[in-house]
Order: sequence, then structure tokens, then C-alpha cells
Amino acid sequence: MEVRELQFSDLFQFAKITKKVNIKGILKQFVGSVDTKNMAEEEVDKISREKGLEIIISLFSEAGDAELEIMKFIGNLCSTNIETIQKWKFNDLKEFYTKLIEANKNEDLIDFFKQAMN
Repeated sequence: MEVRELQFSDLFQFAKITKKVNIKGILKQFVGSVDTKNMAEEEVDKISREKGLEIIISLFSEAGDAELEIMKFIGNLCSTNIETIQKWKFNDLKEFYTKLIEANKNEDLIDFFKQAMN
């Protein structure tokens, strides 16, 4: 599977997805919800994993509202049709994310997603 570098036009496609899934609202709900200043590092790690899992569950529960847009976005990045993506196994999805990160410098990828959410 080949995954291309993100382009300017992808920003608009992803912005539509973030609005439909309410990613901004979900993240706001969890960010800063726990004061970790006086906690041990192990406790902070545990809470971070728990909150991360809660965020992922919330995102997936909302993702159904944008299923077609998400499939189109992924298909566009890896030149694959929606029917093929719908048949992916979890390992295929993992490979997609790994190659997406490889194709885009980590800092650029973070900036891309930040811009899309503004």
C-alpha cells in the first residue's frame, strides 16, 4: 500500500470530517479534565492511557456520522476505492496509519491536523 503526502486540498476534506464527528468538542471534553501537577509519573501515565482510550471510544462512536467522508479521505490518500477500504482488516488500517506518518513528517502531520481543527 502506498500512502501519499498530505496536500493543501486534504485540509478541507479533513476539516469537514472533524466538524461532522465533533473532534474539537470531544478533545475539549478531555483536555485539562484532570489536574496532574502533584501526581507521580506512573499515575500520570495511567490516567493518560485511560483518557486516551476514552477519547478513541468517543471518536469511534461519532465516526459513523462521517463514514463515507472518512472512507473517501483515506481512499484519496492511498489511491484506493471505498469498496476495498471497507474490506480492510485492522492490520491494513494500522499499515495505513504507519505509512501516513512515514509519508508526512511528524511535525507537519501535527500542524496539518491542528489547522484542520481551527
